[in-house]
Amino acid sequence: MRPHASMSSIESIVRHLSGNGFAVGQIHGDVTATKRGQIIANFQTTDKIRVLVLQPQATAHGITLTAADTVVFFGPLMSVEMYTQCIARADRKGQDSDKVTVVHIESSPIEKKLFKAMAAKVTDHALLVGMFDSEVKNI
Repeated sequence: MRPHASMSSIESIVRHLSGNGFAVGQIHGDVTATKRGQIIANFQTTDKIRVLVLQPQATAHGITLTAADTVVFFGPLMSVEMYTQCIARADRKGQDSDKVTVVHIESSPIEKKLFKAMAAKVTDHALLVGMFDSEVKNI
């Protein structure tokens, strides 16, 4: 199978967390549905997995992660719907903690703008058009 574009990022994050003593699970496009179910069950109901590293495209719909209290994005998504769905996996009825914290890892001014727009739930079209207009004005 051909690796996904974000696989090297996922592997790097998993190695770092595991190397620092965290019990880590990972879900991406190459993880079977059966294995995903096992990983999620372990995260939700045991201490075998305390941190999940997820590829948003593989986990935006149909997953409940109410055992989570923090969602960290290591880069912006190109879909506001996917962004809100990722957060909604943890922040929903039955949530174990009082609140879910959302953290954005921003490595550039454009990523900061993207995260700000996604958090404001700007539509994908408005987000892209606005960013394009802004960049054209700066040329």
